[in-house]
Amino acid sequence: PSMSTFSRSNPPLHEYVDINQLSGGDKVKVTQFKEFPLGYLEDLRASPKADSCRVEIDTALLKLYAELSPNDLMPFILSENQCDVSDCESWLQKYGHHHAMALLYRYKNEVDRTLEIWFRLINGEIADNSFPGLNFVVEFLANLSNEELVWKYVDQVLQKDQVEGVKVFTERPETETPSERMQPDTIVDY
Repeated sequence: PSMSTFSRSNPPLHEYVDINQLSGGDKVKVTQFKEFPLGYLEDLRASPKADSCRVEIDTALLKLYAELSPNDLMPFILSENQCDVSDCESWLQKYGHHHAMALLYRYKNEVDRTLEIWFRLINGEIADNSFPGLNFVVEFLANLSNEELVWKYVDQVLQKDQVEGVKVFTERPETETPSERMQPDTIVDY
């Protein structure tokens, strides 16, 4: 990660530049070499020793999950993590995990960036089989307290599906106190 204090040893501890050189280009060996640190980092993360380097561990785990174990990626992102978002972004894009990137942004309270990615998925600009679709985004918007973002994106939902778009307003939490912008007359006039 960009904020890591790690630096390569000088002189190098060995003559190998990376695991591709060590494996002689054998993809099976490369995968095996990457599975070892995955297991080690999972064990290390669960120990108190990990606290001082949690960003590095979590960022490395996310990258390894994205490449080797996509089924473990979503639960990891939705759990408490300290991933370096800027470092993870290109990695998630590289492996086509756009929905996971959106969820990571959501976890880090970057909701506008989350919605930007989801609408790129909805509009077919990018693809990700793990993305649940328009209904998922409608439910998210219906429960979003940031009214400015609701109004920013509801038009796109209405253009895709008017019935689903109406749910953004009709399925708001019952405990929500409607503001001026969420009054029924304002919504109907829109």
